[in-house]
Amino acid sequence: MKQPIYLDNDHIVESIISFKIVSFFNDSYIVSHITEALNRQNTNPQFNEFNTDTSKYGNISLFSNGVFSFFIKNGVLQLNCVEKYRGWSKYSKFLSDMLEILGTIEVKYKDLQIRYISIFEEISIFDKIDGNVKLNAFPNFENVKLSFSFAIVGNPEKSIRNPFAHIEARNWIPSRNGDEHASVVDITVQGNYEFNNKDVLFNAIEYYHEQEKNIFFSFISNNFINELGPHYPNE
Repeated sequence: MKQPIYLDNDHIVESIISFKIVSFFNDSYIVSHITEALNRQNTNPQFNEFNTDTSKYGNISLFSNGVFSFFIKNGVLQLNCVEKYRGWSKYSKFLSDMLEILGTIEVKYKDLQIRYISIFEEISIFDKIDGNVKLNAFPNFENVKLSFSFAIVGNPEKSIRNPFAHIEARNWIPSRNGDEHASVVDITVQGNYEFNNKDVLFNAIEYYHEQEKNIFFSFISNNFINELGPHYPNE
């Protein structure tokens, strides 16, 4: 199936990439090293520190330039887009710059995870999937969560082992404004092993991202893709 390279209305609210850093240096030193190096690259605007609370990590020091953000907690480096998804070409450039900076100090990498969350306002996602979900015991499918996990074939030529993927779709959750309802599609691709170097890690990030896209576009119907404003190669 021909796959869009991007959507005008992607509805992506989280585009989290995280991996474990194993190093002699502590989190504080590594994050200072990253921030100073990024800002020396004449990043406009500059990365600044903000204190914030998260459900998973508690209080953290988040570094953001209003376009991308990152933090390190318990040796885990987590990156995300700010306010809206910035597209893979810009995001992967930021990732590449980050790994080049990390490559200047002695670190190892493990446990890569990519997680994309999309929220669709006033839509029942089960009306938009590619195929029919039938539960004979539950004729009314509202307020039902569908989730499943599976393995994906890796790429041995690039030292990428078989990752695992998980997709969860939930119907009719409270929306961000509290007045309407929405559906969510939450896709994770992860590999819990050590990556030989930053180049192997970056190849794995690219590969995991491609698998996440394949899962998303295989899950929703062609009609729904067309509603989201797809753009295809060579247009």
